[in-house]
Amino acid sequence: MDEDIAEHALNLAERLDIQYADVRLESQEKNDIVLKNGILDVASHVVNQGIGVRIMTGHGIGFSSCNLLDKKSVEKTVKEAYRQSRACKRKTPPRLSEENPVEAEWSVPEKIKLCDTGTEEKLDALFSWEKVVSSLGDVLARIILLTDKQTDKIFLNTDGSRVRGYLPTVSAVYFVTVRHNHQVEQAANFFGYVGGWEAFEGFQITEDAEREIRMLKELIEKGKKSPQG
Repeated sequence: MDEDIAEHALNLAERLDIQYADVRLESQEKNDIVLKNGILDVASHVVNQGIGVRIMTGHGIGFSSCNLLDKKSVEKTVKEAYRQSRACKRKTPPRLSEENPVEAEWSVPEKIKLCDTGTEEKLDALFSWEKVVSSLGDVLARIILLTDKQTDKIFLNTDGSRVRGYLPTVSAVYFVTVRHNHQVEQAANFFGYVGGWEAFEGFQITEDAEREIRMLKELIEKGKKSPQG
């Protein structure tokens, strides 16, 4: 992530007739893998990034953002935030609380870093789930989706604050359709975690799917219709 572009945006804002400005820069790497009935359906890697600028003048507060991080685009974003702040028609000037500047850095710890976990390892985990679930019998349809994200954030303002952060997340969701004794039932479950790849083992997603499938079969065998009114 290009931290210099955030500094550039703040410098541009400081040259204008303003009372306060802050800049938020964010970059996110996202990986998605989808298996459908044991077949790899999706394997994608996407990088999203963007910058947001907030400016306060005696007239009001303006905000603008863009996902292009070249200097020309950032300059347009700063000017738009400034234009919006000047276009406000407040009866009284906006005010912010008095705060001391802060310099900080935070991150969520990862026992197994996402950046060190390859696609093959993730695929092995999903195909292992598929092998167990498909072996249970009567599972007509099986879908599992795995998503992991690595998000870097920077916050700067004209008071001198500088805050940097890192947020890794892992999520998974599965859907199963059971056809048993000529009847069909479905189940789904979602899992989420803030941290590294250790999350997937902690989900115990295979054991969870096994329980759900047994429950669906029992529901079909022993379930009774509600009385009709």
